[in-house]
Amino acid sequence: MNRTAVKNFAQWARRHLHEQARARLALFGITEKGMDAPRRVEGGLISGNQTLSLSPTDLGQYDALVGHYHDLPGTPKDKFNHLTDEIAYTWFNRLAALRFMEVQGYAERALSSDQPGVTDPNLLRDAMTLAAGGELPGVTPDVLDDWQRLYQPGELYRRLLSAYAAALAPTLPFLFEGKAWLNLFLPDTLLNQDSIVRRMVADIPEADWQDIEIVGWLYQFYISERKDEVFAQKGKYTPRDIPAATQLFTPHWIVRYMVENSLGRVWLEAHPESGLKAHMPYYLESENPAPQDSATQPNPDLKPEDLTVMDPACGSGHILVYAFDLLAHIYREQGYSEREIPALILTHNLHGLDIDERAAQLASFAVVMKARELNSRLFRRDMPTLNILQVRPTRGAEAAERGQPGHAGPVQHPQRWPDRCGRLQSERLATAGQCLRGCRPPGQPDYAPPPSAPSGCGRNCTGWRDGEG
Repeated sequence: MNRTAVKNFAQWARRHLHEQARARLALFGITEKGMDAPRRVEGGLISGNQTLSLSPTDLGQYDALVGHYHDLPGTPKDKFNHLTDEIAYTWFNRLAALRFMEVQGYAERALSSDQPGVTDPNLLRDAMTLAAGGELPGVTPDVLDDWQRLYQPGELYRRLLSAYAAALAPTLPFLFEGKAWLNLFLPDTLLNQDSIVRRMVADIPEADWQDIEIVGWLYQFYISERKDEVFAQKGKYTPRDIPAATQLFTPHWIVRYMVENSLGRVWLEAHPESGLKAHMPYYLESENPAPQDSATQPNPDLKPEDLTVMDPACGSGHILVYAFDLLAHIYREQGYSEREIPALILTHNLHGLDIDERAAQLASFAVVMKARELNSRLFRRDMPTLNILQVRPTRGAEAAERGQPGHAGPVQHPQRWPDRCGRLQSERLATAGQCLRGCRPPGQPDYAPPPSAPSGCGRNCTGWRDGEG
């Protein structure tokens, strides 16, 4: 992988997307000083000396943007910065996902062409076929005829790309569902030579998109300049600073060492006859191995579905991605079919948390791509509900629930929490603590969990951090 090319593109893309987001927000009357709502007229809005031509759908998205703005906590500057970040990283993640999938052949070439020497994306060429097949939500052949008559190629492509993103929402809801107002910030210059789409295709070699690891490096480099800014500032970090200050891409050999000596060890201790060791070059033999008989094995009845891999700070999902590979070996060894393995792993085994929404999005995308690699029919079925969630602040949650003032904004708690056997429990992190590891210590059948352990889960959990949330 050409990491220099990935770094240069990701850092440029962040600056570029931020500039475009700030300029577009200003058109809608949103600046660091607050919101000066444009005047609504038939067919659009008047903002200052500019008239914005907006369709009824666009106006509905604008109303959603206004509502979202008012829901955000903090000062007008805080809200402006939050929106700028949210717009930039969401479209960065979406475009990176589209590029990865089109190179893998999992989706239409929405950003590029499959014909040598052609720069316009297949999405433009095949738009009528896709519309006739119902593959672009809200875009019928008649609608497309109107768009082709009314709009320049750049605006036509912007609308087609928005519709194509919406078509992916049922399959990849964590990236493409909701937030329809974000379509207002997809520019009509994406066909220009210096656009983010053109540069994503031209600057990063197509071969580098063959490995899902590129998602982690894109995320790492995207936030790198922000990390430098945070470290350079003096004084207390704000919540907005924490993701950039604490994210670090874990090298692959470290990931393998961690997963092989945790997940791999648990399985081998329960099933010493397993051939899993052949797939684990970083596995370290125990200096005092347990006797090889059923009476002393930690859990001879352990099934693949019983294994829980929990990463409480999952970032872009590098640990979960490798855990997927190891789990797939375990399932195959136990006789499961290749087609059923991916959904089982997503449903039962992989769990992740992160305080950064963009990281949770990319981690979710990464494990789904691993699943799609094994089962080409995965996207044609109902996608399993993933157990990768963003953790939002719990401070002030009690006051918010009682309707008292002083709460900074809505709080979303993870609604599901895994115990060792893969079952999901409704628990609040603010009151339950965090279950970090999912197996009882070997040789300690009478182990008692701490008082903070959630009911029904604690007897199987050994790692806790109390008082956090």
